[in-house]
Amino acid sequence: MERVSSIVKIAIFLLLCMTSGIGLAVPVSPSPGSISDPGKIISPEPVQGIFIQSNLQKALDLLNSGDMEKAISLARKAIQEDANSAPAHEVLGAALALHGEIDKALKALMKAVKLNPEQGSAYTKIGDIYLAQNKRQQAMEQFVKAIAIDESNRRAHQRLGFLFEEDNHAEQAIMHYEKGLVGVPLTYVGIKVNLARLYNDSGMFDRGQRLLSDVIDEHNADATAHIVLGTSYLGLQQVDTAIREFNIARSLEPDAARGYLSLGIAYRYKGELGESVEHLRKVIELRPNWSTGHFQLAETLVVMNRLDDALAHYRRAEGLSADSTLVRKRMADTHLAQQQYATAIAAYKSLADENPSNIVLLDALASACQVAGRIQEAEESVELMLQRFPDSPFAHYRSGLFYGYIKDYKRAIKAFETGLEIAPNDLELLKAASFAYNQDGNVDKAIALAKSIIDMRSNRADDVFYLASLLDDAGKIDQAIDSYNAVISSQDNHVPALNNLAVLLAEKGRYERAHELASRAYGLAPENSAVTDTLGWILFRQGKSQEALFLLNESTTKYDKDPVALYHLGAIQYDLGNIATAKGTLRKALSLSVDFKGSGEAKKLLSRIN
Repeated sequence: MERVSSIVKIAIFLLLCMTSGIGLAVPVSPSPGSISDPGKIISPEPVQGIFIQSNLQKALDLLNSGDMEKAISLARKAIQEDANSAPAHEVLGAALALHGEIDKALKALMKAVKLNPEQGSAYTKIGDIYLAQNKRQQAMEQFVKAIAIDESNRRAHQRLGFLFEEDNHAEQAIMHYEKGLVGVPLTYVGIKVNLARLYNDSGMFDRGQRLLSDVIDEHNADATAHIVLGTSYLGLQQVDTAIREFNIARSLEPDAARGYLSLGIAYRYKGELGESVEHLRKVIELRPNWSTGHFQLAETLVVMNRLDDALAHYRRAEGLSADSTLVRKRMADTHLAQQQYATAIAAYKSLADENPSNIVLLDALASACQVAGRIQEAEESVELMLQRFPDSPFAHYRSGLFYGYIKDYKRAIKAFETGLEIAPNDLELLKAASFAYNQDGNVDKAIALAKSIIDMRSNRADDVFYLASLLDDAGKIDQAIDSYNAVISSQDNHVPALNNLAVLLAEKGRYERAHELASRAYGLAPENSAVTDTLGWILFRQGKSQEALFLLNESTTKYDKDPVALYHLGAIQYDLGNIATAKGTLRKALSLSVDFKGSGEAKKLLSRIN
């Protein structure tokens, strides 16, 4: 391919600015797309100080119409009329730049800002030229100057957003893009796609969806925009809508890999793994040397439990990737899933040594050592994490989880409390600390922390259920009943709350209400052995032993490792006169555990039979 000279590149760059927008490449995964900044390089009133019809105004009109030679001629006439006119030098500079005379253009624009240091629009144009020349720092300095003069200069904000985006400074990029959108027409797309992509990368999928859904429809021909919008929908778990957007992108670019890649990922989210594999194989067919295609196919194969096939594609991705850290971690994860502990641990150790600033790798190493039963090495890993990241709440959280795992709850509590000193409102730390206090016997502290989580997270159902469970375990039955009722009031299909409330009400003799709740839970989760057992035991308490026997026989056939359910089944069998069968069932229950809820009654009943 013949190389284009730098001057021609700059002219093309600026011409795009004037006619249809600035062509900024946005690295939307899986491949870049073109995003446009609408308007001309000199949009309405972008050149400061032009108020009357003159040679300068005519030059401006010609500039915007694309007649550069006449624009240059008239701008020079305007300068002859007033050599100290900063706007005239600015228009001349813009016209010269678009004509490909870059050095002369810069000279004219520099003259404009020398004559009037407050000529903000000229700084923006100087920045545009530097940006096209890839002089990024000089470009940024000019855009900053332009904004210092006029905070509402959206073109300068847009350019700064692009520069920060390229440098992976997402927060600054988002801030400038948002300011760069103030006052644009409602139908404008442009940098909205860049901004939506950053929202997606930051997990703010709702913002990305709101930003694009009103301006991107099936008639929009920008494949990148459809991929970014589809990614927002996917993040919001609106998978079918995401697939619709990705299909539009694929139809716009039938020979491009990124549409197929997006569909492959979306179908994996949907659970249609065959479709996912088909689309990801198409990606590899179109771009056989693209690491992303092999990586994403491996991810789907892992979900399908085709682990050896997944490893083969991870290895291909590793060989093709400039930075293979993530690929190698996923390979280690796969070895761990295959119970190849030594291989996985060695891989995690190597990665953690190579990437000492990556806390995730030390976390993975500690977890692998725990799973492998190599407890000392697991402890060494979490202690190393604390040494490397003493100010990280997560490091203390992870340390607390480890000590909780080995049932050293006092050290776990200390770790969680240290994390909370750094991040007092960290909900995961608060919940972990609550659990550790409960396990250590400080129930009141555990309950107090659980209540603080509810206050901070506005009565989320799962948080209220956790509190109800603590109250239940502590024997604060009336408070537990109130909390379980609160869960059901906000989420009437919450199976654990329905089940547990049914148990408590049955213990209070309120069988009718208990039966209603247990039946609802069973209708929602008939395969859950605890739910089946609850309903069966309530039926037994209501004198419906035959119905109860049918339910519990079915349950214990599938879940015969639950001593509580077996005890209940044995009691029902005994009540129905099946003495020998009841004896065997009770013995099995007590062989599984001698200390379960109801074990005392089970022992008494078995003693009576014997």
